[in-house]
Amino acid sequence: MSIIVGSGEYQYSIVEDWAKLPHGWSFKEVAAVGVDKDDNVYCFNRGEHPMMVFDRDGNFLRSWGEGQYPRAHGVHMGPDDSIYLTDDGGHFVRKCRLEDGKVLLELGVPGKPAPYMSGEPFHRCIHTALSPKGEIYVSDGYGNARVHKYAPDGKLSMSWGEPGTDPSTTSAATPMAGSTWPTERTTASKFSTATANTKRNGTIYTGHAGCSCRTAIGRFATSANWDPRWRST
Repeated sequence: MSIIVGSGEYQYSIVEDWAKLPHGWSFKEVAAVGVDKDDNVYCFNRGEHPMMVFDRDGNFLRSWGEGQYPRAHGVHMGPDDSIYLTDDGGHFVRKCRLEDGKVLLELGVPGKPAPYMSGEPFHRCIHTALSPKGEIYVSDGYGNARVHKYAPDGKLSMSWGEPGTDPSTTSAATPMAGSTWPTERTTASKFSTATANTKRNGTIYTGHAGCSCRTAIGRFATSANWDPRWRST
């Protein structure tokens, strides 16, 4: 009997062997997923084929990115048939074309991290989010304690956040920045607000994107491992 989780309109059941991988292939670890307008599923993983694409029924469509992504971590779907990939092992963010992974924009220098906890981008960057204006927010949280904001053309606009375990230890201009590590999620909403959560102390911050307004919502246990067998009922 299938396991059902959730409630109301949001209920999900586990689907064994949903992803129909080519013979001999494996995910190794799926770090993040995204879904395009056609319900195709993009699995950013740490195996030999970093990006595997499936249709909604799990049929394999294509792969790309072989040899180009040392350690997959974050996915954000762009509004223009693009996908933003964050690689914490390579210390970079790439905007790629969905069809074939062609790199349209790159932030950071692959293989050349900023000094540990220097506040400069990037040292093991984690996730990416877009504002309504196309501004790019990158949480830089495993070897830094910062959030970086970029213009749509890739020019760095500002950075904020600093190490610490108490909200008072963050810098004055921290609308979203983990007081310890801004990891797991950075989100910029259609209302031009931004949020980030920290892994080590489990705090969520929210505020107006790019200003000095910052609120710590609370502390939570954090766990976000995606299982490709879960799907909507």
